[in-house]
Amino acid sequence: MGAVAWAFGRRPVSHPRSTNRTGFEANGKWYLGASPSKKSVQRFKTRVGDLLAPSNIDPWPEVRDKLNTSLRGWSNYFGYGSRSKAYRSVDQYVFERVRRFLTRRHKVQGRGNRRFTFDVIHRELGVLCLQRLPRTAPSRATRISVSEPIGVVQDVLATDLVVEQIEAEGGLRGRSVCKMGG
Repeated sequence: MGAVAWAFGRRPVSHPRSTNRTGFEANGKWYLGASPSKKSVQRFKTRVGDLLAPSNIDPWPEVRDKLNTSLRGWSNYFGYGSRSKAYRSVDQYVFERVRRFLTRRHKVQGRGNRRFTFDVIHRELGVLCLQRLPRTAPSRATRISVSEPIGVVQDVLATDLVVEQIEAEGGLRGRSVCKMGG
């Protein structure tokens, strides 16, 4: 948080109702500043390392499915707050371990940089990349309705901040924006 938080007028504070939750306050609103701990990231990396051990002789689709299930479950559990640093660390570790696992399994000389690139591992072989998973909508999301001139109505999930930005910019160029629910 450091200098960036202070530069934008945010001050780090403890949550008034809890002593172990931290975040920051800006413009009189409370924002969550939680992130996965270093210990939980390290524990997950150990689990990935155990799954991708050389002694694992399961077929690749089974290994990939177990790995993707673990990645998705871990990202869902830690899907709140500031998670990009932890996701980046886990993604880098998973990429290196999968590349090393496949290099050993296919008896490729060297580290396998040319044969098992990022695109091959994440696109062709189907390993999840946490940084590219879609972010889930915040729990206090609001459903707004955007009416097109031809009468088609699209439902869009947006936060209060997005609604305020739309209203500040004068709506959507003649289209009506209504905040429904809450």
